[in-house]
Amino acid sequence: MSWHISHWDDLRIFMAVAETGSLSAAARHLRLSQPTVGRRLRALEKGAGLRLFDRVSNRLELTEAGREVERVAAPMRSAADAVERRLGGLKAGEREPVRITATGSVAFFLTRFLPELMEETEGIPIALSSSKEPLNLARREADVALRMSRLPVDGDLVSRKLAKLRFSIYGPAKTPARMSIIGLPKTERRPSQSGFLDDWAAGRPILLRLSDVFLRYQAVRFGRGVSLLPCWLGDGDPELVRLIPPPPELAEEVYCLYHGDNRGFAPVVSVCQALGEIFKRHASLLAGEGHEARRRPKTSPDAGRPKTRT
Repeated sequence: MSWHISHWDDLRIFMAVAETGSLSAAARHLRLSQPTVGRRLRALEKGAGLRLFDRVSNRLELTEAGREVERVAAPMRSAADAVERRLGGLKAGEREPVRITATGSVAFFLTRFLPELMEETEGIPIALSSSKEPLNLARREADVALRMSRLPVDGDLVSRKLAKLRFSIYGPAKTPARMSIIGLPKTERRPSQSGFLDDWAAGRPILLRLSDVFLRYQAVRFGRGVSLLPCWLGDGDPELVRLIPPPPELAEEVYCLYHGDNRGFAPVVSVCQALGEIFKRHASLLAGEGHEARRRPKTSPDAGRPKTRT
Protein backbone atom coordinates (compact mmCIF):
# COMPACT_ATOMS: atom_id res chain seq x y z
CA MET A 1 0.00 0.00 0.00
CA SER A 2 1.39 3.42 -0.96
CA TRP A 3 2.06 6.10 1.62
CA HIS A 4 0.44 9.52 1.16
CA ILE A 5 1.75 12.55 3.05
CA SER A 6 -1.27 14.43 4.36
CA HIS A 7 0.70 17.52 5.42
CA TRP A 8 3.80 18.76 3.61
CA ASP A 9 4.75 20.61 6.79
CA ASP A 10 5.36 17.21 8.40
CA LEU A 11 8.40 16.81 6.15
CA ARG A 12 9.60 20.25 7.16
CA ILE A 13 9.32 19.21 10.80
CA PHE A 14 11.08 15.92 10.04
CA MET A 15 14.01 17.80 8.41
CA ALA A 16 14.31 20.22 11.32
CA VAL A 17 14.47 17.36 13.84
CA ALA A 18 17.01 15.52 11.66
CA GLU A 19 19.30 18.57 11.60
CA THR A 20 18.98 19.65 15.22
CA GLY A 21 18.76 16.21 16.83
CA SER A 22 16.08 17.24 19.30
CA LEU A 23 12.40 18.15 19.44
CA SER A 24 13.02 21.28 21.49
CA ALA A 25 15.66 22.68 19.13
CA ALA A 26 13.50 21.90 16.10
CA ALA A 27 10.54 23.61 17.78
CA ARG A 28 12.58 26.76 18.40
CA HIS A 29 13.80 26.78 14.80
CA LEU A 30 10.27 26.34 13.42
CA ARG A 31 8.64 28.61 16.02
CA LEU A 32 6.29 25.82 17.08
CA SER A 33 5.64 24.23 20.45
CA GLN A 34 7.61 21.12 21.36
CA PRO A 35 4.41 19.02 21.85
CA THR A 36 3.29 20.02 18.34
CA VAL A 37 6.59 18.94 16.81
CA GLY A 38 6.49 15.63 18.70
CA ARG A 39 2.89 14.94 17.72
CA ARG A 40 3.47 15.68 14.03
CA LEU A 41 6.60 13.55 13.98
CA ARG A 42 4.77 10.60 15.54
CA ALA A 43 1.98 11.02 12.98
CA LEU A 44 4.54 10.96 10.17
CA GLU A 45 6.12 7.74 11.48
CA LYS A 46 2.71 6.15 12.01
CA GLY A 47 1.59 7.02 8.50
CA ALA A 48 4.79 5.64 7.03
CA GLY A 49 4.73 2.54 9.20
CA LEU A 50 8.44 3.08 9.85
CA ARG A 51 10.60 4.29 12.71
CA LEU A 52 12.52 7.28 11.40
CA PHE A 53 14.48 8.20 14.55
CA ASP A 54 16.24 6.39 17.37
CA ARG A 55 16.93 8.09 20.70
CA VAL A 56 20.67 7.79 21.42
CA SER A 57 22.25 9.56 24.42
CA ASN A 58 19.48 12.16 24.72
CA ARG A 59 19.67 12.86 21.01
CA LEU A 60 17.41 11.81 18.15
CA GLU A 61 19.38 10.12 15.38
CA LEU A 62 18.07 9.02 12.01
CA THR A 63 17.45 5.35 11.36
CA GLU A 64 18.42 3.90 7.99
CA ALA A 65 14.88 4.58 6.76
CA GLY A 66 15.10 8.12 8.16
CA ARG A 67 18.35 8.81 6.30
CA GLU A 68 16.72 7.72 3.05
CA VAL A 69 13.74 10.01 3.66
CA GLU A 70 16.12 12.87 4.44
CA ARG A 71 18.03 12.28 1.20
CA VAL A 72 14.86 12.40 -0.90
CA ALA A 73 13.23 15.25 1.01
CA ALA A 74 16.20 17.64 0.87
CA PRO A 75 15.57 18.83 -2.74
CA MET A 76 11.85 19.20 -1.95
CA ARG A 77 12.59 21.50 0.96
CA SER A 78 15.06 23.46 -1.12
CA ALA A 79 12.41 23.97 -3.80
CA ALA A 80 9.82 25.02 -1.20
CA ASP A 81 12.27 27.52 0.29
CA ALA A 82 12.94 28.92 -3.19
CA VAL A 83 9.20 29.40 -3.78
CA GLU A 84 8.79 31.21 -0.44
CA ARG A 85 11.77 33.40 -1.23
CA ARG A 86 10.43 34.41 -4.64
CA LEU A 87 6.91 35.03 -3.37
CA GLY A 88 8.31 37.28 -0.66
CA GLY A 89 10.17 39.28 -3.27
CA LEU A 90 7.06 39.70 -5.40
CA LYS A 91 4.94 41.35 -2.71
CA ALA A 92 3.62 44.70 -3.87
CA GLY A 93 5.87 47.58 -2.99
CA GLU A 94 8.57 45.38 -1.46
CA ARG A 95 12.06 44.44 -2.61
CA GLU A 96 13.51 41.80 -0.36
CA PRO A 97 17.21 42.40 0.32
CA VAL A 98 19.93 40.10 -0.94
CA ARG A 99 21.44 38.69 2.24
CA ILE A 100 25.24 38.50 2.30
CA THR A 101 27.10 36.66 5.04
CA ALA A 102 30.85 37.13 5.44
CA THR A 103 33.60 36.60 7.96
CA GLY A 104 34.45 39.57 10.18
CA SER A 105 37.44 40.83 8.19
CA VAL A 106 35.62 40.59 4.85
CA ALA A 107 32.44 42.23 6.19
CA PHE A 108 34.62 45.01 7.64
CA PHE A 109 36.27 45.43 4.21
CA LEU A 110 32.86 45.79 2.53
CA THR A 111 31.73 48.44 5.02
CA ARG A 112 34.91 50.41 4.30
CA PHE A 113 33.96 50.46 0.61
CA LEU A 114 30.22 50.70 1.12
CA PRO A 115 29.68 53.55 -1.38
CA GLU A 116 31.26 51.41 -4.10
CA LEU A 117 29.08 48.45 -3.15
CA MET A 118 25.90 50.54 -3.26
CA GLU A 119 26.89 52.09 -6.58
CA GLU A 120 27.78 48.74 -8.15
CA THR A 121 24.53 47.09 -7.01
CA GLU A 122 22.44 49.97 -8.42
CA GLY A 123 19.76 50.15 -5.76
CA ILE A 124 19.40 46.46 -4.91
CA PRO A 125 18.64 46.25 -1.16
CA ILE A 126 21.38 44.44 0.75
CA ALA A 127 21.56 42.94 4.23
CA LEU A 128 25.14 42.24 5.35
CA SER A 129 25.92 40.06 8.37
CA SER A 130 29.22 39.05 9.90
CA SER A 131 29.48 35.41 10.93
CA LYS A 132 31.98 32.57 10.96
CA GLU A 133 29.15 30.05 11.02
CA PRO A 134 28.51 28.19 7.75
CA LEU A 135 25.01 29.56 7.07
CA ASN A 136 23.05 27.21 4.82
CA LEU A 137 22.51 28.68 1.36
CA ALA A 138 20.10 25.90 0.40
CA ARG A 139 17.83 26.76 3.36
CA ARG A 140 17.97 30.47 2.48
CA GLU A 141 19.68 31.46 5.71
CA ALA A 142 21.71 33.64 3.32
CA ASP A 143 21.66 34.35 -0.41
CA VAL A 144 25.36 35.02 -0.89
CA ALA A 145 28.24 33.74 1.25
CA LEU A 146 31.76 35.16 1.19
CA ARG A 147 34.04 32.49 2.55
CA MET A 148 37.75 31.72 2.85
CA SER A 149 39.54 28.80 1.16
CA ARG A 150 37.66 25.85 2.69
CA LEU A 151 34.49 25.58 0.59
CA PRO A 152 31.50 23.26 1.11
CA VAL A 153 31.52 20.27 -1.21
CA ASP A 154 27.85 19.29 -0.93
CA GLY A 155 24.91 20.86 -2.70
CA ASP A 156 24.38 22.78 -5.92
CA LEU A 157 26.53 25.84 -5.26
CA VAL A 158 27.98 28.37 -7.67
CA SER A 159 31.39 29.65 -6.58
CA ARG A 160 33.67 32.40 -7.83
CA LYS A 161 37.13 33.26 -6.56
CA LEU A 162 37.29 36.96 -5.74
CA ALA A 163 40.75 37.77 -4.37
CA LYS A 164 43.68 36.76 -2.20
CA LEU A 165 43.62 38.12 1.34
CA ARG A 166 46.89 38.49 3.27
CA PHE A 167 47.61 39.34 6.87
CA SER A 168 50.54 40.77 8.80
CA ILE A 169 51.46 42.07 12.24
CA TYR A 170 50.93 45.80 12.79
CA GLY A 171 51.69 48.30 15.49
CA PRO A 172 51.02 52.01 15.99
CA ALA A 173 53.32 54.31 14.01
CA LYS A 174 54.44 55.99 17.22
CA THR A 175 55.25 52.83 19.13
CA PRO A 176 56.11 53.15 22.81
CA ALA A 177 59.29 51.46 23.99
CA ARG A 178 57.36 48.57 25.51
CA MET A 179 54.45 47.06 23.61
CA SER A 180 52.14 44.20 24.55
CA ILE A 181 50.82 41.57 22.17
CA ILE A 182 47.11 41.40 21.41
CA GLY A 183 46.38 37.80 20.59
CA LEU A 184 43.52 35.91 18.97
CA PRO A 185 41.57 33.12 20.71
CA LYS A 186 44.14 30.45 21.55
CA THR A 187 44.35 27.33 19.38
CA GLU A 188 46.78 24.48 18.84
CA ARG A 189 45.97 24.38 15.11
CA ARG A 190 48.82 25.15 12.74
CA PRO A 191 48.84 26.94 10.41
CA SER A 192 46.39 29.43 11.85
CA GLN A 193 46.35 33.16 12.52
CA SER A 194 46.24 32.70 16.28
CA GLY A 195 48.95 30.04 16.22
CA PHE A 196 51.25 32.18 14.07
CA LEU A 197 50.92 35.18 16.39
CA ASP A 198 51.52 33.00 19.46
CA ASP A 199 54.64 31.49 17.87
CA TRP A 200 55.88 34.94 16.82
CA ALA A 201 55.47 36.09 20.42
CA ALA A 202 58.16 33.54 21.29
CA GLY A 203 56.94 32.95 24.83
CA ARG A 204 56.17 36.55 25.66
CA PRO A 205 52.94 36.80 27.69
CA ILE A 206 49.74 37.59 25.82
CA LEU A 207 47.49 39.24 28.39
CA LEU A 208 44.70 40.22 25.99
CA ARG A 209 43.01 38.13 23.29
CA LEU A 210 40.37 39.55 20.93
CA SER A 211 38.50 37.50 18.35
CA ASP A 212 36.91 40.43 16.50
CA VAL A 213 39.13 42.05 13.88
CA PHE A 214 37.59 45.50 14.43
CA LEU A 215 38.38 45.34 18.15
CA ARG A 216 41.99 44.32 17.45
CA TYR A 217 42.31 47.14 14.95
CA GLN A 218 41.01 49.69 17.44
CA ALA A 219 43.27 48.37 20.19
CA VAL A 220 46.36 48.62 17.98
CA ARG A 221 45.39 52.03 16.64
CA PHE A 222 45.04 53.45 20.16
CA GLY A 223 48.46 52.18 21.18
CA ARG A 224 47.39 49.18 23.26
CA GLY A 225 49.76 46.77 21.53
CA VAL A 226 50.60 44.97 18.30
CA SER A 227 48.46 42.35 16.60
CA LEU A 228 47.61 40.49 13.41
CA LEU A 229 45.42 42.43 10.97
CA PRO A 230 44.37 42.14 7.32
CA CYS A 231 46.88 43.96 5.11
CA TRP A 232 44.16 46.05 3.48
CA LEU A 233 43.35 47.44 6.92
CA GLY A 234 46.85 47.91 8.30
CA ASP A 235 48.43 49.25 5.10
CA GLY A 236 45.51 51.58 4.54
CA ASP A 237 45.92 53.36 7.88
CA PRO A 238 48.76 55.92 8.13
CA GLU A 239 48.64 55.56 11.93
CA LEU A 240 49.90 51.95 11.67
CA VAL A 241 53.10 50.31 10.49
CA ARG A 242 53.67 46.77 9.25
CA LEU A 243 56.22 44.91 11.37
CA ILE A 244 56.87 41.84 9.20
CA PRO A 245 56.20 40.75 5.61
CA PRO A 246 52.81 39.01 5.17
CA PRO A 247 53.38 35.31 6.05
CA PRO A 248 52.58 33.16 2.97
CA GLU A 249 51.02 30.44 5.12
CA LEU A 250 48.30 32.81 6.33
CA ALA A 251 47.15 33.91 2.86
CA GLU A 252 43.47 33.17 2.21
CA GLU A 253 41.46 32.96 -1.00
CA VAL A 254 38.09 34.71 -0.80
CA TYR A 255 35.18 33.08 -2.64
CA CYS A 256 31.66 34.20 -3.43
CA LEU A 257 29.05 31.43 -3.26
CA TYR A 258 25.34 31.23 -3.96
CA HIS A 259 22.87 28.41 -4.46
CA GLY A 260 22.40 27.03 -7.95
CA ASP A 261 18.71 27.81 -8.13
CA ASN A 262 19.65 31.51 -8.01
CA ARG A 263 21.46 31.33 -11.35
CA GLY A 264 18.48 32.99 -13.01
CA PHE A 265 17.62 35.35 -10.15
CA ALA A 266 18.94 38.72 -11.31
CA PRO A 267 19.43 40.45 -7.90
CA VAL A 268 21.68 37.69 -6.52
CA VAL A 269 23.67 37.39 -9.75
CA SER A 270 24.07 41.18 -9.95
CA VAL A 271 25.27 41.40 -6.34
CA CYS A 272 27.87 38.67 -6.97
CA GLN A 273 29.08 40.47 -10.08
CA ALA A 274 29.32 43.72 -8.12
CA LEU A 275 31.33 42.01 -5.39
CA GLY A 276 33.66 40.63 -8.04
CA GLU A 277 34.31 44.13 -9.40
CA ILE A 278 35.02 45.58 -5.95
CA PHE A 279 37.43 42.82 -4.96
CA LYS A 280 39.16 43.02 -8.35
CA ARG A 281 39.54 46.79 -8.03
CA HIS A 282 41.23 46.44 -4.63
CA ALA A 283 43.08 43.17 -5.24
CA SER A 284 46.51 44.71 -4.65
CA LEU A 285 45.47 46.25 -1.35
CA LEU A 286 43.89 42.99 -0.17
CA ALA A 287 47.08 41.12 -1.06
CA GLY A 288 49.30 43.60 0.79
CA GLU A 289 50.71 44.98 -2.45
CA GLY A 290 48.78 48.22 -2.72
CA HIS A 291 51.80 50.42 -2.04
CA GLU A 292 55.16 50.17 -0.44
CA ALA A 293 54.31 49.14 3.11
CA ARG A 294 55.45 51.41 5.87
CA ARG A 295 58.03 49.30 7.68
CA ARG A 296 59.85 50.09 10.90
CA PRO A 297 63.64 50.14 10.25
CA LYS A 298 65.36 47.03 11.55
CA THR A 299 68.10 47.90 13.98
CA SER A 300 68.57 44.51 15.61
CA PRO A 301 67.62 40.83 15.12
CA ASP A 302 64.61 41.45 17.38
CA ALA A 303 63.40 44.55 15.54
CA GLY A 304 59.68 44.48 15.05
CA ARG A 305 59.11 42.29 18.10
CA PRO A 306 57.50 43.88 21.16
CA LYS A 307 59.64 44.32 24.25
CA THR A 308 58.49 43.11 27.63
CA ARG A 309 59.45 44.07 31.14
CA THR A 310 62.20 42.12 32.84
